[in-house]
Amino acid sequence: MHHPFMDITSVFVVESLPEAEDPTGRKLFEGTLHAACEREGFVGELHQVRTRNQFFGALSHLADLTEKYGLAPILQLETHGGPDGVELTGPPKVVIPWADLIPVLTRINIASKMNFLVVAGMCYGTRITNVLKPMDRAPALGFLGRDEVISPEELLDGMRVFYSKLLQPPYDLGTAIDALNALGPAGGPSFELTSAQKWFCHVFRAYVGTLDDQDYREAHVADLLDKALTYPVDVKDSMEKRLWFNERLNDDEFWFEYHRVPFLMLDQFPENAARFWLGYRECFPPASTPLSAAPDLP
Repeated sequence: MHHPFMDITSVFVVESLPEAEDPTGRKLFEGTLHAACEREGFVGELHQVRTRNQFFGALSHLADLTEKYGLAPILQLETHGGPDGVELTGPPKVVIPWADLIPVLTRINIASKMNFLVVAGMCYGTRITNVLKPMDRAPALGFLGRDEVISPEELLDGMRVFYSKLLQPPYDLGTAIDALNALGPAGGPSFELTSAQKWFCHVFRAYVGTLDDQDYREAHVADLLDKALTYPVDVKDSMEKRLWFNERLNDDEFWFEYHRVPFLMLDQFPENAARFWLGYRECFPPASTPLSAAPDLP
């Protein structure tokens, strides 16, 4: 089903929780998601995993289905999370570093044509965005999570309300997030949606900080030149491209757009351009207008 921010055609729950704990993923799927998916004609699946191989097997399965059928999926991750990554029960207990998730999530996002939402039912779920670089492609259209500790009961109640609102007309993500956060105390911790365009703003701002070193900038240009050249190298072409890059060495606004297009996959899916309205000026606002004030949803 279509919404201005994203399409929705499927929901996949991946759960890895100790046996002694409440199986919030299974309860969410059996009590809310299964019936909603059947009613709306969505694909819905539950995967309970323990090991690294099982975890990535479930994500690869979602990638395969998305590539084959053109799904627009939501991935609900029901695991414990820590500052360093996703925790799986095992045995043995294992932590999947956030960076290890990026390739398979990116594969799903490309297959969905940038219609992939990740919902992190875990603590520290927003940390995945810290490992991105401007040269990457976005691993999802958006990431919904919170950075504070949350009890299983609070999480399950919140996700039930969230999906009850989201998986019915008009399939409005903003309304569903508002309903989710309304359950908590006023002014307390909340779930936040960070969209790919906000990710890019944050990672590019951090990236610009590293480019204060002129040697680093020149090394970056050399790397870009290497990727831009075709082999065997034509000397004239190499010189022209090096000159072209060097002329723009200190032009942050140029590099912003240079990396923004592939990060948001607008080179592959230009029809999504209207979804991403944060440009260089919005990502580098005056000090009186913080980036966090920019809306993520239309």
